[in-house]
This record gives sequence, C-alpha cells and structure tokens, in this order.
Amino acid sequence: YLWSKKGKSIIKLIKLLEEEEENCLINKKFNTKLLSEFTGFTGDTLIDFKLYLNYNHQYLLKTNEYDIFLDVSRKLPGFKSAQSIIKDSINNQR
Repeated sequence: YLWSKKGKSIIKLIKLLEEEEENCLINKKFNTKLLSEFTGFTGDTLIDFKLYLNYNHQYLLKTNEYDIFLDVSRKLPGFKSAQSIIKDSINNQR
C-alpha cells in the first residue's frame, strides 16, 4: 500500500500538513510584524535585517519566542554598524 500511488499521495499530504503546522508555529513566534514592532524597522531596512538574521527553519521551530528575540537584540548592534558602514561607503562614492 505504501508504494501505491494512493499511498504515496497520502504520505505526501501528511508531510505537507506537517510543514504547514510547523510554519504556523514559526509564524506565531517570529514574523515581520513582530520584528518591526521590536526593532522599529520598516520597509527595506526590515527586510534587510530579516535577511541579516538568516534564521533557519529548525532554529525557529525549536527556539521559544523569548530566546529568538534575545538573539535578535544581540544581533541588532552588528546590523546597525554594518548598515552605517554601507551608507558611508555609498555617500563617499558620490
């Protein structure tokens, strides 16, 4: 049964449902709105910071909201510093 088309479809459906449940759990703990409220960033700066954090799926799934945002607060000064260096570099090129 597991190797039949129906069995494979059921297994695929179960995996998709599990992934959807995991994504919902992650979204409750860490999303763009929460990150914006925490940092005050909006627009491109918010997107850049989220990319800078580069959290993987498993980290977000296993870690509680408090520890995620504790890590965000630790990484915030490094991002601001990098952002300042980039802005200075762009201004010097003009």
